[in-house]
Amino acid sequence: MMGGTISRYLEQAMGCFALQMVWKPVTKLIDTIRK
Repeated sequence: MMGGTISRYLEQAMGCFALQMVWKPVTKLIDTIRK
């Protein structure tokens, strides 16, 4: 039970991390285009 919760939490954390890694360059690109 506990292991499943931890693995699920890790999956969400990795998903959020991957999203941030993709999102930061995208927002920078949008800022440069607007300027």
